[in-house]
Amino acid sequence: MKKKSSIVIVLFLIVLITIILLSIYFVKSKSSNKNDVIKSNIELAEPKVELSVEPNDRESEIVTIYIKSIENSKIETITLPDGKVVTSSEAKYKVTKNGEYSFIVKSNKGISVTKTITIDNIKEISSNKPYIPDGFTHIDGTEVDTGYVIQDSRGNQFVWVPVSTGSLIRNTDGNDEYAEIDNTATGLYNSVSKYYGFYIARYEASKTEIEGESVAASQYGTMPWTNVEYNEAYEAAQKAGLLYGYSEVRTAIVNSYAWDTTLEWINESFSNYSTNTNYGNYTGVVLETGTTSNDEVNSICDLAGNLREWTTEIYYPNIFNDNKDELDNTIENGEQVENLDNYRVIRGGSANLNKVASSHTGNPETMSDAYWGFRMILYKE
Repeated sequence: MKKKSSIVIVLFLIVLITIILLSIYFVKSKSSNKNDVIKSNIELAEPKVELSVEPNDRESEIVTIYIKSIENSKIETITLPDGKVVTSSEAKYKVTKNGEYSFIVKSNKGISVTKTITIDNIKEISSNKPYIPDGFTHIDGTEVDTGYVIQDSRGNQFVWVPVSTGSLIRNTDGNDEYAEIDNTATGLYNSVSKYYGFYIARYEASKTEIEGESVAASQYGTMPWTNVEYNEAYEAAQKAGLLYGYSEVRTAIVNSYAWDTTLEWINESFSNYSTNTNYGNYTGVVLETGTTSNDEVNSICDLAGNLREWTTEIYYPNIFNDNKDELDNTIENGEQVENLDNYRVIRGGSANLNKVASSHTGNPETMSDAYWGFRMILYKE
């Protein structure tokens, strides 16, 4: 009898446990179904978008990310990686650096999702990776450390000056006798902060003609352009890029930043080049560009001698220092100073003057000389 009662109790407990388990299962199942419905509704309301990139090659400097709705998804807003909110179902975003970029997309139901894309095909910008402008080719065998040379279809050659810090130097900075206020100097300074270098003409400027206009060239074995006043040299250098059809780069006459930074870079390979008279042509006879064999340093020719070269730097004779601010404004506005020729700085030595590459002398813009010339720079805008 006792054994029979035990069996009954066990069977009762089994039935009770089964009932409890079934109850739990049905409760969970009902809750799960409800959650599935909620989840399904949320998923239906979530914005659906696709991300794409153009261009997708490995040499791009700028990449555009495109984001747009798909599957008839209703998009209310798209928040771009920079925080800007676009009220549209599609948007685009330009980037210049590799990395992850996230977009917050909000549907018309108020539900937001974050979509992230990784960009890894942008060409890294550094002083050791010079940009090559359209229409130019790299001269094989030339390297950044010893003078990376590019050439256009007319034979004009320029040498890359690497600036690893992204900041140009100017040795007369803080000296009240000198000023650098030309807009091309400012343009170069801003360009180098982005691209970590610039191009300087390999050769002193020679004269050529395009469409009936005299324009500066940077070519080997030509007689350099002499007896040229500052303003004529300035104009010839500035319009060279336009007449040659260069795109996205600008030509200009050398400024104090370009000259001093170039010499600083050369000094790293040729000790005391900028303060040494053992390099230039001081024979008394102006030679063809690039033919002074001992004055080719880092692929750049004739910086030390052959011709003295105009730059955009302004020189103030001491007697006018009290009016420096007024003179700055007057010259910057392109006006002549009454009773005073504007003075510009000429750099380096020449065939008839044994001076070092770092030397600089102020001379009136209206003067010219058979031993004076100029040189161009090329930089990305």
